[in-house]
Amino acid sequence: MAMAKLFITGLSTVITCSSAVVFKGAAMAVVLLLMLVQLPGYLSCLLLCAIRAAVERAMAATFAAARDAVSAVTDAAVGWRDAASSNSTAAVAFV
Repeated sequence: MAMAKLFITGLSTVITCSSAVVFKGAAMAVVLLLMLVQLPGYLSCLLLCAIRAAVERAMAATFAAARDAVSAVTDAAVGWRDAASSNSTAAVAFV
């Protein structure tokens, strides 16, 4: 009888330990599944961030080029005005 009781106790312990291992394995599987589900969203977020950075750099370069062009036109206009004011015939022609 003691042997049967010892066997049942050992069997109960094995079942308890194995159910804990199975539960831990199932929990890890769920966590891994959630990480796999989250991965495409994370990758698409990285892609969108890279696209946004490229667009910001392109816009900054475009605005810098436009600023340089406006500055060059303004400098040319100031040069024409100065040249016209120094030459009286040109000043009459511009007025």
